[in-house]
Amino acid sequence: GVQTCALPILSDAEGRVRRRAALALGRVGLPDAIPALQQALQDQEPEVRQMAAFALGLIGDRAARESLVMALADPNQTVQGRAAEALGAIGSREDAAAIGQMVTRHLREGALSTMPPDDLRPATTPAAEAVRLGLYALARLGASDVILSVTVNPDGSPVSRWWPVAFTLARANVPAAAPALRALVETPGRYRSEEHTSELQSHLNLVCRLL
Repeated sequence: GVQTCALPILSDAEGRVRRRAALALGRVGLPDAIPALQQALQDQEPEVRQMAAFALGLIGDRAARESLVMALADPNQTVQGRAAEALGAIGSREDAAAIGQMVTRHLREGALSTMPPDDLRPATTPAAEAVRLGLYALARLGASDVILSVTVNPDGSPVSRWWPVAFTLARANVPAAAPALRALVETPGRYRSEEHTSELQSHLNLVCRLL
């Protein structure tokens, strides 16, 4: 089967071949492929490591958690983002703190400083993409406390007005999110789509009912 054929190919001399093998193993979705994909997280080629993390997320088995948490500190920012995405897919809230640390690190280094607030396109830098994938993983995990810690400043304002930050904060669904959500909703001209502003307003209304 695909698994039998793809496992040896993960050791192929060509990085592009190893990358395709990792994707094939992820699509099969069999836990037996986890050890080989975990080993691929140490591959010399970043593209192979990225795909190995993605594939482990497709499989969705908790056995991959430890290696994916370690990959959050990979030298390659895109690998970090894919590891966060995979952890979100696996679904253990225990990993939220580690994802939050990765996101916070990039925010402190200015990853979102040039991102237009209402830009809905894929992130233009690897660091911003790592932040986006990390934020969405936190939203998927429902990790409200970590979401607040990475998206809200000490004064209650949002750390950024980039749409993925707003999307994630809206899903915290806790009273402490209200000031930042209100700031996002009430900022004129920030979002081109009325649908997006309405979505934020609906979440703000929900949060306000919790107050």
